[in-house]
Amino acid sequence: MTIKDASYPAPAGAGLRGVHHSGTGPHGGAYVRPLITRHWHIIASLGLTTPLRVTVPLYALAPEHTGDETYPKLHMLYDSLAESGLPVIVAGDSAGGALAMALTIRARDEHCPLPDAVLLFSPCADATLTNPEIPVIEPRDPMLGSEGARWAMRRWAKDRPLQHPWLSPVNDSLRELPWICAFHGERDLLCPDARRMIAKAKAAGTDAEIHLFPDAFHVFVGLPQLPESRAALAHARGIIETVTAT
Repeated sequence: MTIKDASYPAPAGAGLRGVHHSGTGPHGGAYVRPLITRHWHIIASLGLTTPLRVTVPLYALAPEHTGDETYPKLHMLYDSLAESGLPVIVAGDSAGGALAMALTIRARDEHCPLPDAVLLFSPCADATLTNPEIPVIEPRDPMLGSEGARWAMRRWAKDRPLQHPWLSPVNDSLRELPWICAFHGERDLLCPDARRMIAKAKAAGTDAEIHLFPDAFHVFVGLPQLPESRAALAHARGIIETVTAT
């Protein structure tokens, strides 16, 4: 796994805070596609105007590689950031959102320091893709197809059940987790399970919220010309500012 350390200068008036807080952002791409321009737009939007140093893991992709090869490396990366004792934010889009949740769930289960917030952009909450709402939404989804997504999920999971919380975080108890904020377009076949995950987290006592955009599609935040993208990223920056204010 390669690490990209996207260190941006702190905004005016922020002093040296830019090197004092960390974020890690596993990228999406259904576990089979590499980082692309849209991902860098999200990363830059969160790193250029906040006191955040963003670390981006470029993990090995399916079908040549599997999740079980990558999880230990992601855990080592997260632990190295959390050891500082300073605020840490975990973020991810699509499949990267599932990875961000997997990092957080594992940190809780292994009694490691939890991130201070989790930012999820069009996250995949259930790798089985069996939600009955998916066939209703899919004809309006210009980005994703359920058949191809299932193929990618199975290759990434290999011997790990798709229902495992690291692949399908909706199946976790979602108790005792940090602040979770998700952003989703409603023309995205992953949206119903993300709504379900956030509702379950709130019912479990976790501070969780989801912001829905009726006409937006999968990973819309990667297109800076969209007003929905600007609104979502502005809210995410507000969360980062709140978490890193101390």
